[in-house]
Amino acid sequence: MDVSFNIEDELIKLYRFVKRPTWSPEPYQSKLHKLLVFSFLLVLSLIAGLLLGACIQAIQQFDFFEPTQHEMEKMMYEHPKYYIFLLGVVAAPLLEECIFRGPLLYASKFEKLFPYFFYASVLLFGFVHLSNYQLNTSVLYFAPILVSAQLFTGITFGYIRVKFGLLYSIALHASYNGILFLPFLFFDFS
Repeated sequence: MDVSFNIEDELIKLYRFVKRPTWSPEPYQSKLHKLLVFSFLLVLSLIAGLLLGACIQAIQQFDFFEPTQHEMEKMMYEHPKYYIFLLGVVAAPLLEECIFRGPLLYASKFEKLFPYFFYASVLLFGFVHLSNYQLNTSVLYFAPILVSAQLFTGITFGYIRVKFGLLYSIALHASYNGILFLPFLFFDFS
């Protein structure tokens, strides 16, 4: 079985998609190819999420804005770990992908407007995550930075949704969240 997978080619495809999103599914790819693209997007999203998270930590360290307690931190003290895991790795990906990426199928009927629908879904996905913070003026001022990881993953989740389907975006979202939750499951941060 010939599986052509090249990281540079995949980056170029992703760049072209980001530049001009179109409804362009690739349903006839082999399962191995889909797994390789899935893995590539997962690693890319994790690297971007960790780098953007480090930037947010640096901004907080230098007192550029008033840090507020992240809702996940609060939940860690109020609920058992299995509850947080089920919420973050099962419920959130399922609901958020159906809400934010599911409607892209209907948006595909409007070819010229599809990029606007796509980026609207990315922005809504990103900014709904502002609810993870106690809103104040400085949080609103730094909102694009605070949700930059969600904006980036919104693009990668949307890309895989368009290319391979909604189940792949749910799985990518769940995998991303699951990997980020692993340290919280095995270590006590209290």
